Amino acid sequence: MQNNDTTMNYENIYEGFYAKYYSKAEFLIKNFFVKRHSQKKTFGNSYNEVIHYLSNDFVKKHNLYKNENLENAYRIFCKRHSIYFIDEVQEIFENEIKIEFDKINASELPANYNYLKFIKEIALIEALREISRVFSNNARLLAMVYELKEFDKFEIKVHGNLAIEDYPNFKILHSKLYNVSLKNEDLEILEPEIINFKEKQPFKIGLKFATGEPQELYKKYKKEKGHFKMICLELGFKESDRPYFSETLPNTSKSNKNLFNNITLLKQIANHCSSLQINMCEDFLEKIKVLELE
Repeated sequence: MQNNDTTMNYENIYEGFYAKYYSKAEFLIKNFFVKRHSQKKTFGNSYNEVIHYLSNDFVKKHNLYKNENLENAYRIFCKRHSIYFIDEVQEIFENEIKIEFDKINASELPANYNYLKFIKEIALIEALREISRVFSNNARLLAMVYELKEFDKFEIKVHGNLAIEDYPNFKILHSKLYNVSLKNEDLEILEPEIINFKEKQPFKIGLKFATGEPQELYKKYKKEKGHFKMICLELGFKESDRPYFSETLPNTSKSNKNLFNNITLLKQIANHCSSLQINMCEDFLEKIKVLELE
């Protein structure tokens, strides 16, 4: 199957679709929260519905996950940062992925499917994957938005390298909810432990293990070469975070990168999930029980 579009600016095409889908998803989730709040549903229940959709229902709807050839091409995209050090989106679409896509017979593709639609689909999946990651990391902020019904401050965004406690809306809503000063020193006195551990990688990655996302990806990719790296990148983490996955998923080492060895961390995560009514998977809860018995 051949396409004469080697001079196309794939990066601009991808980024355009990505921005469009990210903005639309953020808008739809906000409206969903407003509706659920009007129905008197709890934040935890509404949050879990969104997470379940993004992790399960959404995946089942797309050609990419129904076609082995397309899924293999997408896996190449997930490796882009380890192949190119700059212009990785443009280069990976123009070279490695284009070569693989052109090998696929038209009869093996969905009707009227082409390379542009493939890029569009990847942009959608990547946008919702990032939405899911940020949505999960910003759960405490979103819980305050929901509780105070301040949906004009709803956002699923990252503010540079700021800790979530330093987000402008977090300070405003925290002050309203707990009737405390907006000064940073007051926040530090009030929540020193939260500021210390909830912004660290073990907690952020552990939260994913609590909801079961890495475990499900492990079942899917464990026969693939470099599967721990694939899981790490697919969940939106940096390649340097790979050891947390390669040590925790097999759960056979005593390394400090094996999160299932850290009962204190697991309980902190469990308490966080319980306070926000976030569903935890059986595997995660079982790991806590085992450590408590030791």
